[in-house]
Amino acid sequence: MAEEMQKITGKMQEILLDEGSRRESYRERIKRFPNVMEESFEKTKDVWSSLSKKVENSLSNDISFGLEDEIRQKNVLVYILWQMNDKFSAEKLANEVREKKPDNLVALTNLAFIHLYNGNIPERALHISPDDRYVLEKSAYHYIRSNQLEQGRELFEKAIEIKATSYSHHWLGSLYLRMDTPEYTYVPMNKQFSKETNVFAKVLKHVRSIPHRERNELINKAEYHFQQALELSHECSVTLFDIILLYISLKEYDNARKYCERFKADNKMQDVNFNILFGRLCFKEADGKNDEEEKDQLRRSGMDRFVLALKSAVEFLPFNKDLIEIWEIKEIILDLYEYGNGNTEYKKFVLEFIHSVEDLANDKAFQNILHKSEL
Repeated sequence: MAEEMQKITGKMQEILLDEGSRRESYRERIKRFPNVMEESFEKTKDVWSSLSKKVENSLSNDISFGLEDEIRQKNVLVYILWQMNDKFSAEKLANEVREKKPDNLVALTNLAFIHLYNGNIPERALHISPDDRYVLEKSAYHYIRSNQLEQGRELFEKAIEIKATSYSHHWLGSLYLRMDTPEYTYVPMNKQFSKETNVFAKVLKHVRSIPHRERNELINKAEYHFQQALELSHECSVTLFDIILLYISLKEYDNARKYCERFKADNKMQDVNFNILFGRLCFKEADGKNDEEEKDQLRRSGMDRFVLALKSAVEFLPFNKDLIEIWEIKEIILDLYEYGNGNTEYKKFVLEFIHSVEDLANDKAFQNILHKSEL
């Protein structure tokens, strides 16, 4: 049983080390996976359930556990319960661990995630480690998520004073944008979406509408922190996406394009978002041109980006129909059809794409497009 438990805890990266080394190991995990309690490792419910039973059986049957071993195993179980969506049991067990060892960093971090929008766990963590950069960053993140922006700003600035990281600079830049335009959200709450879909859409961070912004002190601070984040992490796709969006909203299209050239997507969903954003940039640039040849060239570049986006999006649409609305697929198709009307290649792609997605093929508005096509 002990040997089996060693394999389980090895998977969870909680190695039996002395207190100082264990803290450093966990901090390294946070650095690599900033939202460690929110990360999905794509395990099925049955797998998590099996792991849970093994940990529980080990805790019940192995009388050789010392306090440190017991806490380590229970922190693993808290994580498993969280992944199984048993929030009540996860919170109860995390509190039990905290009672036995109030200063345990893993337990405090687990509780901070569980009490994301309420409770005083971040304050407790800060009381224990007021100058720990990781504690400062994670606590600041929690404050921002709960709309306590000033507290979040103070903690991120303190974290940067201790040691500047791309993570802190990026979040501080995002915070200043939120202060500048508090009513703006990437995806407004929409009655046709479930709460879960709205949350997913915000995480996906697709921009339904690009806000118009004017330069001011908050905007300049946001720009500065995004640039500092990119100095520390040149290819950070999340920061690149946000600074591109910032420059588009300021109508500083040359700056936006400069950062577009640096962007490399980390995954295909992000690739869809970026190509849609780049396509919109091209169309906005075209609107500002007087020369018809330049205008046409930019629009074609924009349409090419939309085509790339749809080619990646088609893999996800059959499994999540809400993405059709989140990504505004219909609007993109209409743009492609309108601006590519004289181009047989674009029209052919549009029709093939519509036929490949059942919800679009059965949509009456798109059936009209099919009937009008000369292909």
